[in-house]
Amino acid sequence: MKVCSNEWSETWSNFVCQSLGFTETKTTNFRPNENSTENLVGYLKLKENSTLNNSKSLTEYLEVASTSCETVEIKCSSKHLCGDFGGKDPLSMEIWPSVVYLHNTKTHKSCTSSLVKRNWILSSYSCVHSNDESLSPEQWEAISSKSRVSNEQNLTKKSVSRIISHPGVKFQKLRYFNDSVLVELSTPYDLSEEVNTICLPEKVVDNKQPCVTASWSYESPGVFKQFSRYLSEPLMQTDLCNSTQHFNGFLTEQEICVASGEMEASNMEIGSPLMCLAENGLWQVQGMLSYRGGYGRSSKPSLYNAILESVPWIENTIAFGV
Repeated sequence: MKVCSNEWSETWSNFVCQSLGFTETKTTNFRPNENSTENLVGYLKLKENSTLNNSKSLTEYLEVASTSCETVEIKCSSKHLCGDFGGKDPLSMEIWPSVVYLHNTKTHKSCTSSLVKRNWILSSYSCVHSNDESLSPEQWEAISSKSRVSNEQNLTKKSVSRIISHPGVKFQKLRYFNDSVLVELSTPYDLSEEVNTICLPEKVVDNKQPCVTASWSYESPGVFKQFSRYLSEPLMQTDLCNSTQHFNGFLTEQEICVASGEMEASNMEIGSPLMCLAENGLWQVQGMLSYRGGYGRSSKPSLYNAILESVPWIENTIAFGV
């Protein structure tokens, strides 16, 4: 996106960086336009007398440029890296800082979700839709906690401004595909050790990566508890998962097959993230629980909706607000 420098300031640069999950701007430079005035396709500028409001997206402040201009080039500070959870051993993590609780204030149902940017949450369409078919943002709030067992004193609540479903979501063969929604918060989170974003995947997960799944559960009014399960070998072989013993050829490339444990069968909510440690030492959300497997002698494995193919949609929606 090419934006003219007219009326641009450091405040706007910080707004862009913070909407992308960074703390602040590192540098703002203005680059001369090398194109002629006849070739202004794709150039935008700030609307006159724009006043910043953090509840809006950048595109709401922009309009098409009609004259040649120098453009803005921004580099953001990486003080809070996504998926940087302090290098802690996953077995010793008390709480997973990117796992938030999406709570319906009308039905008091919930959907475990993932914070992917300071003001954007990735959640399960099937979970949100089953509790609110209209996807009404005013019925939902996002809840984070500084401890594994939360109460009203250590909760942070954020109201929801928009819920955007994946354009390719569909129900087929008794389960959802592209089972994703992006939830925009009215105000962004302040990132810390207790609340941080998780990275989006860059490639397909493999069995060499340590993975964890986590979920929030409702205990009593105002009290929530986070559960987690370490997966030493997260993936079940495709041939076995797709055999007549389990899914009988119905497994697709959009699904990640994971051997079920007692945790999934009893506590894990649909939408619970599959979080895996990448080679760069940062945690990535590889999938969201879409089918809760059983536990016991004849149990089926759990299925996670793979995130990788949805990354372009996620990034474009967050960047442009549509």
